[in-house]
Amino acid sequence: MRAIGAQMQAIVAEAQSPDPWTSRARPSFLYVMYALILWSIPMGLIAARAA
Repeated sequence: MRAIGAQMQAIVAEAQSPDPWTSRARPSFLYVMYALILWSIPMGLIAARAA
């Protein structure tokens, strides 16, 4: 419980930071989705050519 409390304090401190780069959400999920979409284009072309 103490570790969770420490993590929550860090999250709240970052969210209340005046620095806009620190206080905004980190879109790592969107970066992963973007990479998967970009990777699927050449894979689809390879699969279409192989068929």
